[in-house]
Amino acid sequence: MIRTFGKKLFILMMPVMIFIPENIFADIIVIARKDSPLTELNPQQCRQLWLGDAFSIGTQSVEVSDHFTKSEIRHTFYQKIINISQKELRSIRARKIYVDGQFPPDAFKNDGAVMAWITSSPNRIGYISDKSLSNNFKVLFRLPEED
Repeated sequence: MIRTFGKKLFILMMPVMIFIPENIFADIIVIARKDSPLTELNPQQCRQLWLGDAFSIGTQSVEVSDHFTKSEIRHTFYQKIINISQKELRSIRARKIYVDGQFPPDAFKNDGAVMAWITSSPNRIGYISDKSLSNNFKVLFRLPEED
């Protein structure tokens, strides 16, 4: 009886599992080119950079990238690392545009596009799934694992 139930449950869940994005089960990391002078970031620095409150770390200027608005990785990044909701982010970005004339970071469709953008300059950083990481990049920040 239990064995049959387990098989039926697996068969029912299989179609759902196929359509779940791969990086939903991965950690989010902030990366830079391997030759970047940046070494590591803390959560406060990530927050300042992605909210447009800072544009450098020490003397090193930094450009950040983003993912498309509807992507799961973007939602998770802003919720867990930057610690704000999408509604709060829209409000902050609108204020930055209309008051400061400051536009949001370039947004990309996927991790590959983010990595291609980062590759063209050592002062560029972005967040990706740790499953997408290659040897051409170094990790500047990794969200600590939850207990």
